[in-house]
Amino acid sequence: MPSLTGDTVATAGTALKAAGLVLGTVTNVVDPTCGHIGKVMSQSPVAGTRVNIGTAVAVRVGTRPAPPAVCQ
Repeated sequence: MPSLTGDTVATAGTALKAAGLVLGTVTNVVDPTCGHIGKVMSQSPVAGTRVNIGTAVAVRVGTRPAPPAVCQ
């Protein structure tokens, strides 16, 4: 299982396809640090896990906090 942290959804999908895996559920979550806006924050199964070919990998993608929060 490759590490997808920091990848865009498109890049994550490409990496998974190359590994014989598929992109599963994509969930948007607020990233209060604004460090992963539009990028994978976490995945399941986690990187390094042995999985079968064709396994779907769920990812959580960072989104901006609601105003008045400001990303630095």
